[in-house]
Amino acid sequence: MTTQTIADTLTHSAIKGIVKNLSSNCIVAETLIALFGSALSAVWMVKPTTRTALFTSQWIRLNFPTTFCAHLLTAIRDPGMYHYFYFFKELLKRGYSHSAGPIVDVLLSEPLVSDYVECILSCCEEDVGRTPLLSPDGVAAAPVSLAADGMEVLVSIISLVRKSLVLPETNYMYETSTQYISPVAVLQAQASRVTALLAPTAKEEAELEALVSSTQLSPRSMSGPLRHACSHAAMDGGYGLGPLRLAVCELFVEFSLFQLASTDNTLITSGFFPAFINCCERFPQHDALARALHRCILTVFQRAVLVGENLSAAAERDCLWTYLVMADTVVLRCGALESVLGSLTHLAQIPDTTLSSLCIDLLTSLSSLPLFQSAAGGPFEKHLEAFKACEAIQERVRHMATSITGGSFKERGSAGVREAVHRDTINLAGDRFHGPKVGSFSRSSRFSGFPNRLTKGAYIIVRRSADDDRPRRPSADVVVDMEALKQEVHTLQQAGSPAVQSYPSFGNVQFGFASSAAHIENEEQNTAETPLS
Repeated sequence: MTTQTIADTLTHSAIKGIVKNLSSNCIVAETLIALFGSALSAVWMVKPTTRTALFTSQWIRLNFPTTFCAHLLTAIRDPGMYHYFYFFKELLKRGYSHSAGPIVDVLLSEPLVSDYVECILSCCEEDVGRTPLLSPDGVAAAPVSLAADGMEVLVSIISLVRKSLVLPETNYMYETSTQYISPVAVLQAQASRVTALLAPTAKEEAELEALVSSTQLSPRSMSGPLRHACSHAAMDGGYGLGPLRLAVCELFVEFSLFQLASTDNTLITSGFFPAFINCCERFPQHDALARALHRCILTVFQRAVLVGENLSAAAERDCLWTYLVMADTVVLRCGALESVLGSLTHLAQIPDTTLSSLCIDLLTSLSSLPLFQSAAGGPFEKHLEAFKACEAIQERVRHMATSITGGSFKERGSAGVREAVHRDTINLAGDRFHGPKVGSFSRSSRFSGFPNRLTKGAYIIVRRSADDDRPRRPSADVVVDMEALKQEVHTLQQAGSPAVQSYPSFGNVQFGFASSAAHIENEEQNTAETPLS
């Protein structure tokens, strides 16, 4: 009823106002997301009986998708309109629902998709390298645009389209064209522009060259640790990877998951993998970037063979497999020419970095695949010979495989640190006494040192020691002095301890029972009126 009422009262001016307000107000954006089905469970959203067509069709008829896309040009250049892209991504998450699905279909159609892809790429090209990520005093610089959020929208679009397709099972399915899938076709046509966003800018290159010249070494002659130090210094200058370049990498990783010849050729012709490897080499401590590389390469080589083919035939058919092991496709910063797979062995040797750990894990996982085992008919085992021959990497692999038992640290002093000294138990609460009468504390050793008479209304905090908090088991020959114990309890009661005072003294409790004739008559009447079962 609510959605129907809203649909009946919608106008073109209302649509424009909604788009303008959801861009700068999170409450409006969240409310609109709820109207488009997030308040319904997934089960209800896919039921045929769920009627949201009337509500959705009215929004489409009044050109909500067109108005929404037209506002992107304004929103992407205003950092205060973050909620516009939040709403866009949340809407794409609900692309399979009854209510949001038809609107998403319109958003992914031509010519809308071409218009906002061009708008996002133009803003990204202006934004990359325009300002550093850090200000001169080392704090995060304010963004000048929302280009990174726009690229994340493109990642969500490609992810949504990919999940709607069936993975290929035959060679005919693998060769299927993507020219009729508008978002994929548009981004494939712009793939070279997207890859160019990963290249270091002139400012970044100049900063790194100045750093290298100060060390009197050329980039080709620098050792791995020194290149790693230079990379850190370049990031300290303010030009890090940034969310925009990370989103570009995630976009191409989504393309690699399609497992189609068309998208594989796009990855090859756009030059993404050399740019991807160079980014990883420049920022070896970027965890999300290293994990994207790990996911991309491992998923590509874990592709299943198609119906009726063996591993050798699959290696000849899959153009991306062939490209990743092709020699001299990546130029490393040291000047060496390597294949994409061979460059991973180089990255695994960069010491003390997240990238090296994930590359070692990646290469170890690849070596266990049938594709890289000659005994199983795999044709690519020779491409991991450098990884298996590198003693420094294999030593780390052995250390990774060794289980942590703690057996070497059983003896005293085996940890190589000073003997541990345990502090006393800290009782932050203690015992607090408050009251008009504070009695004597002579019966308890814990109260020694306190005066026998204290001022009225005084607070006393008694700190427990470790011995007080440790439970003690009395020996068999110990006789408890009950009179002394009673006297101490009485002393605490007089001192005003809230805990002791709240505990009742049953010796002073008196119980009494009374009954009346009227109560008995009411009881008998209630019993008579209650039917027997």
